[in-house]
Amino acid sequence: MGAPKNLRLPAEFDQWFPEGLYLVGQITPVTEYQSQEDRARNRPVRPRTDEVSGLPLYRGTFADPSAEKDREKSVTVEFAARVQPVPPPGVPGVPFRPMVLEGMTVQPRAEVSGQAK
Repeated sequence: MGAPKNLRLPAEFDQWFPEGLYLVGQITPVTEYQSQEDRARNRPVRPRTDEVSGLPLYRGTFADPSAEKDREKSVTVEFAARVQPVPPPGVPGVPFRPMVLEGMTVQPRAEVSGQAK
């Protein structure tokens, strides 16, 4: 039996990221796909929203030093929030910003190439 659609499971940050998590770059809004035809017609870019809460989605790329495989060392996280999340200020001389995610949930996704996303 597959997981019910839009299933969200609570997740403890320390259990998933025992060595912490580090923001690489910025947190940016997630937008809906726009075709070449849409762009040619100057249609506005629409923000993508969370299916359950209806809140706008934001995305950030993070480094996970506790990941065992190289392909898992970079993690993309999506946030559903009324306003764009603002990361804490950076540490001088360090290119990454340490982060702690509160109220974290995980959502099973369709399987791609033999592994769950």
